[in-house]
Amino acid sequence: MESDDEVIVHVIDLPEHVDFEQPVAAYEELNVNDEDEPAAVLHPVHDHMDVEHIAPLNQENNENQEPNNVEQLGQNVLDDSEDIDSASTCTICYSAYTNSGEHRLCCLKCGHLFGKSCITHWLKTACPVNGRKCPTCNVKANCRDIRILYAKTLIALDTTEKDRLMNQLQLVEGEKNRLESLYKNSQSKIHMLQEQVEKLENTIKELSENPRLNEKATSVQRYGSVYIQVITSLKLSDKGCRVLASSEHLSLLLASQESTNHLFPGFGIRKINTYDMKPAPYQNNLHKKEIRDMAFSSHDRRTLLTVSLDCTAKIFDVQSNVAVHSVTVPEPLWSCSWNSLDSNKFLCGGQKSSIFVFDRRFLTGEPEKTIKLPDSKTGIISLCLIPPRAGRFMPNGGILACRLNSISAVHQINDEIESTVLPMEGNFLSMRYDHFTDNLLISTRPSKNYATPRHIVGQLSKSVHGDPKSGTIDVIHTFHGTRSPNVLCRSALFSLANNDQIVCAYNERDSTLDAWSLMTDTKLNTSNIYLPDPILDICAFRNNDHVIVPCLSESKLTVAKLSSNV
Repeated sequence: MESDDEVIVHVIDLPEHVDFEQPVAAYEELNVNDEDEPAAVLHPVHDHMDVEHIAPLNQENNENQEPNNVEQLGQNVLDDSEDIDSASTCTICYSAYTNSGEHRLCCLKCGHLFGKSCITHWLKTACPVNGRKCPTCNVKANCRDIRILYAKTLIALDTTEKDRLMNQLQLVEGEKNRLESLYKNSQSKIHMLQEQVEKLENTIKELSENPRLNEKATSVQRYGSVYIQVITSLKLSDKGCRVLASSEHLSLLLASQESTNHLFPGFGIRKINTYDMKPAPYQNNLHKKEIRDMAFSSHDRRTLLTVSLDCTAKIFDVQSNVAVHSVTVPEPLWSCSWNSLDSNKFLCGGQKSSIFVFDRRFLTGEPEKTIKLPDSKTGIISLCLIPPRAGRFMPNGGILACRLNSISAVHQINDEIESTVLPMEGNFLSMRYDHFTDNLLISTRPSKNYATPRHIVGQLSKSVHGDPKSGTIDVIHTFHGTRSPNVLCRSALFSLANNDQIVCAYNERDSTLDAWSLMTDTKLNTSNIYLPDPILDICAFRNNDHVIVPCLSESKLTVAKLSSNV
C-alpha cells in the first residue's frame, strides 16, 4: 500500500446510470463481501469515490447484464425462488411467517430469522440452560435476544383477521358454556318444581276424597301462619355424627361424622348443599377423635373452626378443603366460638373447665391467654361471646361458659379477669346466644325443683345489689319438655320474618321435634315429624322464604322446613 489514505475495495459491476458523486456509504448497501473478487485502490476525496481509479475486470458480464439501477438489482435478487422461500418460511417449522400472533417474524442478535413461537420453544426446551444457541449458526443466544421485525420485503401471512376471529370464537365458546350451565341449572329447577307440583296435586286429590283427613292435616300441620313439614332424610354414616354448622352466605350445611374408609380412620365433615339438600362426598379427616363443636367465622365466611376430643382445634377452609391452622392444648376440647369483635381471635372450651384464647395471626402453639374456671371436674359444653351493650351486666362484653352444672360469666374489670357463676339452677344441656335480640336459650335436664326438662329464654341483667362483678339472667319465658333425655342434645333458637322467635328441641319420649312460639307463648303441633333416632344437634338457618331446621342423629340427618306467610 502506498499511503495511509489508501483503502481496499472490491471491484463490482456497476450500473450504467450510476451517479458517482454519491457518498461511498451509498454503495456499501450492495453488501458485496466475496473475498475471491480482486481489489482496486481508491483515493478518496473527502467522502466521495474517484471513478478513474476503478479497474473493471469482467467487461463481458457487464455487457450481458446491465440493470438500470441499484433498486432493480436488488429486485432481481428477491426474484430468486430459493431466497423467497427462505425469507417467507421459518427454518425450524417450515411454516410461513405472520405479521402478528405467536408465529410473527423475529430474529436473534446474530441476524437469523425465525417464527417467535418456534425460537422461544427452541431456547427454552430444546437447549440446555447453559448451552442455549442459535439453531442456524450456533452462536450463543437467549430469550432476551429475540427481536420482533417489521420488514416490507419479507413475505408474511397477514393473520390479523384470523387472530381477531379466534378471539371472538373463544368469547363465543365461553358464552356458550355459560348458557349451557345456566340451562342445566334451569332444567334441574324445573324438574324439582314439577316434582313438588305432582306431590301437591296428589295431596289435594287425597284431601278432596277424604274430608276428615283434610281436617286432621290442617290441625296437625298448621298453627296460625306457621307451617312445618319434613322435606328430606339423609343417611350420612353408620355412626360418629355429632354436631352441625350452617352458612347462609355459602348455602352450605356441615355435619361432623366418622370416616367411611376403615383404612383411614378419623373424623371429618360432610357438606350438604342447602339448595337441593344433596350431600357431597365425605371430606378428608380433620381429627383423630370425635368432633365436639364447629363454628363459622362471621367475618371470613368460608372459614370453619372445629374442636375435638383429640385435644386439637383446627381452622378449615371449606372452599379449598384445606386445614389452614392447627393448635394443640393439654386437654380434650368440647366447645368453641369466634370473637365477633376481632375476626382473628377464637376461643376453645376444654374438658377441665379451661378457656383457651388464640389469635390466628400468632399461632405459635401456645394460647394467647388461658382462663381457668373453678371446679375443674366438668367440661365446658357451650361458649358464647357476649358483645358490649350498655345498661346490662357485662356492659363491655365478655364470655359465657356453660358447663354441666353451672353457667359462668367471664369479663374484665380494671385490667383483671373476673369469673362469676350466674344464679341459675339446673343440670345444663346446651346454651345458645342470638346476637340480634340479645336473647339466650338455655336447656336443662330435670332437677330437684323441676320434674321436666326446661328450655329457658332470657337476657343478661345486672344484679339486684348493683354489684358490677355479679349478674343474673332475666327469664322471658320457660318452655317445658316431656322427660329427661338420655343424650346431650343441643336445642335451637331462631327468628321469623314477623319478629317472632321459635324454640326447637328434641322430644325423646315421642321421638319428635318440639317447637314453641315465643310471641304467642304456644307450642306448635309437630307430631307429624317423626325422629326415631336420638337427636344430638339441632340448628336453624334461613333459605329463601323458609327456615330450615336440620336435626342430626348419630347416623342420619332429618331436615324440616318451617314456613310463614307473614
